[in-house]
Amino acid sequence: KGVTREILSKVNALIDIGLGYLSLNRGTDTLSGGEAQRIKIAKYLSSSLSDLVYIFDEPSVGLHPHDIILIKQALTKLKEQGNTVILVEHNPSIIEMADYIVEMGPKAGT
Repeated sequence: KGVTREILSKVNALIDIGLGYLSLNRGTDTLSGGEAQRIKIAKYLSSSLSDLVYIFDEPSVGLHPHDIILIKQALTKLKEQGNTVILVEHNPSIIEMADYIVEMGPKAGT
């Protein structure tokens, strides 16, 4: 029962972050960058670790508005678990949930 519970927890974390459409036999080399990043977020959410620093690069890029809501919920959960979450992000709805904002200015990254 312990293994089944752990597998269900991980699958539910994937569903919660909007990846329920992925099949378990899909190769990692076929995932988009956004899918791979969301799989990592789901993995972190199903972990019991805390006091960690997570850094994500534009986790909302290319996502449907509903999936952006799911990303926001996931990032909030990571924070509530006692972790620090650092984002590089351009989406105003993600930025507005930040405790602190560091703006790199116009032409940052060029």
